[in-house]
Amino acid sequence: MLATFYNLTALLRFCEALTLTQDLAFMVQNIAEAASQEQRHVHTIIYISQQYRKGEEQFQAGTLLAGLHSSHNPWPMLSFNAAAPIRRFWDNFNNNYIVVARLAGQRQADVEFLQVLWQRLWQNTQSRIILLLNDDVSAEYVARILNYCATHNAMNVIALRPKEAVVRRSYWTLSIFPVWQVVKRTFLTAYRRTFPQHLGNMHGQRLRIATSNSYPQCYLMRDAHGNAVVSGHIGKIFVEYARRHNATLVYPFGEIQGSLFVDRLDDLVQNGSADMNCQAAYENPNRNLSYSRMFDSHHWCLMVPMEQPLPPATYFFIIFDKATLIMMLFGLLALSFTLTLTFYLQGAAISFADLIFNAPILQGLLGQTFWMESRTLAARSAIYAGISVAGIIFSTTYGTYLQSFNMRAPIEAPAETIPELLARGLKILIHSDEVKLFQLPVEGYQWFVPFIKQMTVVENRSEIEQLRNAFDTRYVYQVTSIWPIIEEQQKFFARPIFRLSNICPVTRWPMVISFSENSVHRWAINALLGDLQAAGLLAYWKRHAFIEMLQLDQINLLDKSEKTDFVPMKLEALYIVLSGLAVLELLAVACLLLELVWAKRSVIFRPIFGQN
Repeated sequence: MLATFYNLTALLRFCEALTLTQDLAFMVQNIAEAASQEQRHVHTIIYISQQYRKGEEQFQAGTLLAGLHSSHNPWPMLSFNAAAPIRRFWDNFNNNYIVVARLAGQRQADVEFLQVLWQRLWQNTQSRIILLLNDDVSAEYVARILNYCATHNAMNVIALRPKEAVVRRSYWTLSIFPVWQVVKRTFLTAYRRTFPQHLGNMHGQRLRIATSNSYPQCYLMRDAHGNAVVSGHIGKIFVEYARRHNATLVYPFGEIQGSLFVDRLDDLVQNGSADMNCQAAYENPNRNLSYSRMFDSHHWCLMVPMEQPLPPATYFFIIFDKATLIMMLFGLLALSFTLTLTFYLQGAAISFADLIFNAPILQGLLGQTFWMESRTLAARSAIYAGISVAGIIFSTTYGTYLQSFNMRAPIEAPAETIPELLARGLKILIHSDEVKLFQLPVEGYQWFVPFIKQMTVVENRSEIEQLRNAFDTRYVYQVTSIWPIIEEQQKFFARPIFRLSNICPVTRWPMVISFSENSVHRWAINALLGDLQAAGLLAYWKRHAFIEMLQLDQINLLDKSEKTDFVPMKLEALYIVLSGLAVLELLAVACLLLELVWAKRSVIFRPIFGQN
């Protein structure tokens, strides 16, 4: 009789545990459904448990999995254990999942199990996590487990004890603002707001921003009360974030003067000196940082000086392009052949040279006086008239082009490659931190790496900015988001000084915001970036950056371009023509001397060779 009573008691306990487990499975589904509607959508439920379990625990786990696999569950269900190999969820799954982790209630085993869980979650420990514990664990043990989760940046976590959750409808979670504590809460209707809303109100908590004066992205300025505020089209993102979540922005490195490269600011975030980087960063797989969604992309191109006007001495030759030379040569050959043919038809003796090249015709085509017969055939007179008209057209066109070049000098061909820039004596400036960036194994800019040895490496970034702001045309500068400001500034000049070339080491580089690894702010920043882009505020802040930089005296509208006044051609512009004329004169004199020597050869060479 006593044995029957014990068996009946065990059966009732088993049925109760089975019912609790089934109810717990439906509760997890309802929690996931409510969380999907309130925050990020849930794409997957991942169940993870320890490798070895007792028979009863294994049966309860099977019942829980069966409940989660029921037809009422609209999400895919995956099950893992703590056994090797340990693969990161990041590499295989969408990051919008809920993790259901079954703990054993033994501290050492649970700590080892959670360490495996952190390895699987890797950069996504801010995922929503549901810890399932036994009913026999104490409240102090639950608090220790939740605090252990918090030390590993797993803030979005709740802990459930089956009977407490199903019967009393209460659970445990974390609250980090305004003070860090473990709290016990009761489920709301339809399981609304079950997971902690840490950033709903930060109660004025400090948010440390790593800043430097990087115009126009992020820089510090003073408000009317003399307080430091961050601005720029990236800096204003943090201002809006602090306003939305009731945080206080602080700038622990605000006293740093000048501009720091983004990698230096990422160093400050990675070593824990700051929470976020104010400059738009790029995802670096070698860093232990978290990154936001991509919200912008930029081109990293070379800003080169405008091509200089050609020297006046070249005006006389650049008029003759290839088409003009071919046309004149063809006309010379056709007219020479036609004119010589008219003499041949009259029975006059002709030479083969006259069929190809006739010197008087060339003089006529160039607009000069040329020889012709006074009395000739009508056909030949028409040819001479045509040569005269062609000469007038050529000389008029040539003179018009020459005068127009003198009024508005043509410029040299634009340089389209780095060797062409270096060949023109320009120095390409590059910062030492940028050199380290190009050491990353990124295939897109490997073509640029061999040219770095020929560039001028500068250690002080402010020195490059001073030369660029002074529009020093001895150098070539690498620009990103500052180029629209420079382009707008040059519209107030008489003529632009610099242009943006097509030489771009980096194109369409995705820009993100970097913050500490597994930061609690990650998903909130992503949500804010989506809202700002939808409202068009990012584009507006970019356009407004020019006005703000004018107000801060970072740029001015003083025309730094050279004034181009009309300067008449001088005799020095003829040095090439006069040099060629001098060479021809010397050649003519040399030919004359040779002719005289040849005519007097018998008198000159007789004393030397004797009487023949």
